[in-house]
Amino acid sequence: MLLNCEICNGVGRRAAQTRSFVYAGQNLRCLQFVACCDVCGHCWRDEAYSNANLQHVEQACHVEVNRQQAANEFRSSIADATDAL
Repeated sequence: MLLNCEICNGVGRRAAQTRSFVYAGQNLRCLQFVACCDVCGHCWRDEAYSNANLQHVEQACHVEVNRQQAANEFRSSIADATDAL
């Protein structure tokens, strides 16, 4: 973990940024941990956070899959109810 900024040599601390990406045709967002300098504000990706960031992406993908499944089940139940009329 790089604790000092490569720009100004200031102290870096953990911060969070929003990451956007496309999954299954949908635009998704999740939080991504980065290191940011307390002095100049420069931010960089740090390998110390890579596992946590990967988990955030995977969780966002799982949420989208579950959302799509629920929407499909809802549409199917509406169609079944309509057919019963």
